[in-house]
Amino acid sequence: RLAGTLCDVVIMVDSQEFHAHRTVLACTSKMFEILFHRSSQHYTLDFLSPKTFQQILEYAYTATLQAKVEDLDDLLYAAEILE
Repeated sequence: RLAGTLCDVVIMVDSQEFHAHRTVLACTSKMFEILFHRSSQHYTLDFLSPKTFQQILEYAYTATLQAKVEDLDDLLYAAEILE
């Protein structure tokens, strides 16, 4: 993912692009599964920060979460939306 190998979706958060794999995100999140039924390759998320989305991506790919206490409210909010 970090090298962009075989990535098939771009998620824009603020002005930052994140390249990822639809299958990984859809398996991790009901919202992404529903969203990816559209044929677009570019999506914009406006309910979280780039930092929070980066943490969510890391979790989706590694099943580990590196977060500080001050990040938890934002992560929980995003988790509720992403399911």
